[in-house]
Amino acid sequence: MNRRNFIKTAGLAVAGLYLRPDQWLGSLSAQEGRSRVVVVLNKKMRDKNGLINSLEVQRTLHELLKKLFKTDSTQAALRQLIKPTDLVGI
Repeated sequence: MNRRNFIKTAGLAVAGLYLRPDQWLGSLSAQEGRSRVVVVLNKKMRDKNGLINSLEVQRTLHELLKKLFKTDSTQAALRQLIKPTDLVGI
């Protein structure tokens, strides 16, 4: 894909989203009509030098997912977020 095709495709996507947001974003709205906010605090995510402690960040993220999706495991939360047919790029 060259730059011209990318810009054309991106422009059409933005126009479609602008003209019909309900068609593209309708499935993203909260099921109950309300949003959920989950707060998970962990003071150990940074050490005394201000460096990030990746293990604590991972633990905090797992706790956040479990609370947000009301599950006992991170895997169960991720199953609600990502379907087996979804393609996930990292």
